[in-house]
Amino acid sequence: MSNNSASFTIRQLDIASATDLQILSGFCQEWAQSDRFWNTDEVVKSVRESGAILLGLADKSGLIRGIAMYLMAGDVADLLYLYVKLEDRRTGLGEVLLSQSLEALVKRAVQSVVLEVRHTNESALRLYAKVGFARLTIRPRYYRDGDDAVIMEWKAKGE
Repeated sequence: MSNNSASFTIRQLDIASATDLQILSGFCQEWAQSDRFWNTDEVVKSVRESGAILLGLADKSGLIRGIAMYLMAGDVADLLYLYVKLEDRRTGLGEVLLSQSLEALVKRAVQSVVLEVRHTNESALRLYAKVGFARLTIRPRYYRDGDDAVIMEWKAKGE
C-alpha cells in the first residue's frame, strides 16, 4: 500500500451514523487487544458530552485506516488518541493521519494542539517531533502504572 498522503483523505466520523459507529467499534476492539483503555461506549460518551471529534483517515476506496480523536476547546485542541490499524503500522500512515488531521483542525481555526505521551514511547515521540510538536514538560507518574508523560504542543504556522 502506498503511504502517499494524496492517496488519503480526512473525514469526520459521525457517531449517529450506523456505518461510522461500526467502524469505531472495530477500532475499539483492536485497541482492546493492544492493551488500550478506550472502548466504544467511552469514545461515544466523550464525543457526546465533551464535544470531542473523531477524524478518520480514509484510503481511496473509503476504508478508514486510522482515527484521531481530539477534544476541542476554542482555538486549542487536545489530541486524545491517534491510532492506525495494526496492519498499517510502520508504513507512514501515522504521519499522514496526524498531518492531515492537523490541517483539518487549522481549517476549524485551531491554533495549537497539546498531547501527552508516555516518555517510553519513542516511536510516538519521534512522530510528534517530526510533524512539529515541541516538548513542554514532563508530568511525573501521569499514567495508572506510574509511568511519566511527556507533554507536547504543536502550533499552527504563524503562531
